[in-house]
Amino acid sequence: MKPNRTNYKIYKSRLFRVSVLLVVTVILVESALMASSYSPIADGALIAAEPTVANASWNGVLPTLPNSKEEAQKVEKQYSSPFNFNRVMQLDKAYLNSTNPKALAAGGSALNQSAPITTPLAPTPTPGYHVMAVCTGIPNTNDNYEPDNTAATAKTIQVATAQNHSLDPATDEDWVTFTAQAGRNYTITAESPSTETFPAIFLLDSSANVNTPLAADNGSGTTSASYISSINFTATTTGTYYVRVILGQLGSNSSTASCGTYTLSLTLNGIGTTVPATSTPGATPTLGTCQDRFESDNSPSQASLLKPSQSTIVPFNPTPGLPTIDTTNDGTQFHYSCPAGDVDWEYFDLVKGKTYSVFTSKLQGGIDTFMVLYQLNADGSLKPIYSSDDYPGAGLASRIDWVVPFTTGTPLGEYVRYYLAVKDVAGHGTDLMSYNLTLAAFGNGIGTCFDAYESDNTPNNAKEILINETQTHTFCPDGDTDWVRFYAKAGRVYSVGTSFSGLPAAGIDTSLFVWAISFDTTDPSQIASQVLIGQNDDRSDGDLSSQVNFGVPSDGIYYAEVRNTGDRGRNGMSYQLTFSTGTGVPTTAPTTTAATTTAAATAAGVSVNSLSLSFGDPGFMQVWDYTDLAVLSGRAARTWMWGSPGLAKTESYAEAPGGSRQVQYFDKSRMEINNPKSSRDSQWFVSNGLLVREMILGKIATGNSAFLQTVPNTIPIAGDLSSANPSPSYQSFSNLITVDGNGMATDRSGQTVTNGLTSDGNTFELSTAPVQVKLSKYVTETGHNIPDVFWNYLTSTGTVFNGNSYIKAQLMDWVYVMGLPLSEPYWIKAVVGGQEKDVMVQVFERRILTFTPSNSAEWQVEMGNVGQHYFQWRYGRP
Repeated sequence: MKPNRTNYKIYKSRLFRVSVLLVVTVILVESALMASSYSPIADGALIAAEPTVANASWNGVLPTLPNSKEEAQKVEKQYSSPFNFNRVMQLDKAYLNSTNPKALAAGGSALNQSAPITTPLAPTPTPGYHVMAVCTGIPNTNDNYEPDNTAATAKTIQVATAQNHSLDPATDEDWVTFTAQAGRNYTITAESPSTETFPAIFLLDSSANVNTPLAADNGSGTTSASYISSINFTATTTGTYYVRVILGQLGSNSSTASCGTYTLSLTLNGIGTTVPATSTPGATPTLGTCQDRFESDNSPSQASLLKPSQSTIVPFNPTPGLPTIDTTNDGTQFHYSCPAGDVDWEYFDLVKGKTYSVFTSKLQGGIDTFMVLYQLNADGSLKPIYSSDDYPGAGLASRIDWVVPFTTGTPLGEYVRYYLAVKDVAGHGTDLMSYNLTLAAFGNGIGTCFDAYESDNTPNNAKEILINETQTHTFCPDGDTDWVRFYAKAGRVYSVGTSFSGLPAAGIDTSLFVWAISFDTTDPSQIASQVLIGQNDDRSDGDLSSQVNFGVPSDGIYYAEVRNTGDRGRNGMSYQLTFSTGTGVPTTAPTTTAATTTAAATAAGVSVNSLSLSFGDPGFMQVWDYTDLAVLSGRAARTWMWGSPGLAKTESYAEAPGGSRQVQYFDKSRMEINNPKSSRDSQWFVSNGLLVREMILGKIATGNSAFLQTVPNTIPIAGDLSSANPSPSYQSFSNLITVDGNGMATDRSGQTVTNGLTSDGNTFELSTAPVQVKLSKYVTETGHNIPDVFWNYLTSTGTVFNGNSYIKAQLMDWVYVMGLPLSEPYWIKAVVGGQEKDVMVQVFERRILTFTPSNSAEWQVEMGNVGQHYFQWRYGRP
């Protein structure tokens, strides 16, 4: 009988899961058997390497790497991954039988044709340039900096480096950006190898306005073999600059030059830039063509971080070729093999129990890659783990698959550091030889257990689930517990439930728990308090799924835990988890009152807010407690420093481990943890973002120097969020703030604030100010005056909570909290609570300060709701 469509989907789903399990099982057994006779790994396929040695550092001795195909094959036989072993054996047989290895690996028959694969020599290059197709009318895919056609997509160029670009098609533009220091002299040079290609360069300031370049050169300097454009300039301010490159004109005939290639370089004059590229590690390399953006990376101490990409198949799936990866999560690196003998080093911290695949692809210029995976011994020496020369079905590309070792007692989330060396197998190197390098990981599985949300076995590792979202989880291995976290608001009824619809549910009987949890501020791995809000085992006698309807005592982050009866687990034990709004009466209503919360908190030795407010990290709670806990508990009558905790999220940030950082939004700001591995004792372990600067300039920060360009925020900067509010917006300050040293005011200490500002950003002089406010502090760094009412607030003392008790102390380090002032103070009109009022406002890098003279004394100076405004602007919702 032909199955219906629904049954067919279920059948395919089951067949896929069974197939994956069988494949993995066969590989593990087969690999373990073969490894005993051929591979140095004797502890089974899962024992891929020893645990990282604590506190070990490289001893400075570089390993000897092969410089011929024959040497590489010997090393590969000695250090083959168990997962690669069968494929390597096939390749060896192909060599021994003089068959075609690539055809055999791809599934073809043994052909008595070619001798073993040899590395073709790269063609002799023109020094300094890459061979690229030109004038095709299609954007050149060999230009590794594309897309870079606008200021928003400009790529960063570093001092003492050179980049190879192509202007193709003729309408193409190339943009780069860099940071210059005031008073330093720089030279920008664009040089083309062709007398037909004429790169014209324009230097722009941070505004990137093409109509007002700081300098330009249409190619005045030429040689018989090339065209050169050059700009020499001395930076007047420290900050961001842009270089725009387009096709120029060909001399006197004024005809447009043909499209083609050129080299763009940036020099800081007075700093030596002529150290040979083969010099000692760490030396500044020669300007030229042997520079990819990861150089110098010629030793473990200079190794660049290679970030994992998301693989769409199991890394050790026995299919010849290379893993397919999700291009939306692609951390692939582009490298040159240049000069001869170049070795590129990478490092990565990988989660114990997970499977990984590292491989090369898109080999150009005759390169034949060879790679070795290392760990550090206790004495700092490098221990080879696995190696790879040619991977079947991938030509001359290399690939290593392995599982990071773990034991049943390994804490989830523990990681191991690895180092990787990549080179041309014979040591060839020219500026034409290049390759891509990718580290792929499939989901977040533990060993052979595949669940896209692992590791999630503790509240610390809980994954976020959104309202009306359904997730598919798997109980695997035995004892597996799944945790999720979510944001809930007081006064609503929510529902968390499991179901097995369309899934192979044999052996599944879920139990569900909903918790309010706070963490120890001194040890975030420890739970300070855990209060059960609701629980359910079975929906009914005949339904083994679970559901909890519940309410929460206050707005914040809460947790759900799902267990399987008997702690049984294996691949295929899958269920669906849904979080949604509920109806009716909560299954177990919260019984915690404000009084019992305070009493419980006091008895537990934790802050009074721990059970009533939720924080994404203990560090956030500690910072919040210092000023706002006294306000919440009624011990201080003053305005909020942070306000109510809002959504905790992870957001992309280039310099953060894994490319994302933990943040949490508050009424007045956003707290951030850029490096969770840094010292929690540092004041800057938790920072608050430059949100005001971002909203005024329309730049969403995605790294220390990277940003996403968008439109400035048009939300009223003070008062009600309504169209009737005449308050200026953040955009109104676009021409009134200091940017890269421009827009500074003079020192006007002692003068009265009489500047007014309209909603459209126009300033005017008030004949009579609402009240007399004097300017009392001039900040030289940004060139702005702070009025006395604000300065008194920034330097005030009051009741604070130091983690143990309430004391009198300085309320804030104002630069840490506020950042530097970006503008002068202005009197504005704003509707506050439905009433129009006179308000004085001043913008700082991180915060807004307002002064409302009609308010009672303790509420006259307030922080603006910057966190609310920023979240609305960035995400389009409150």
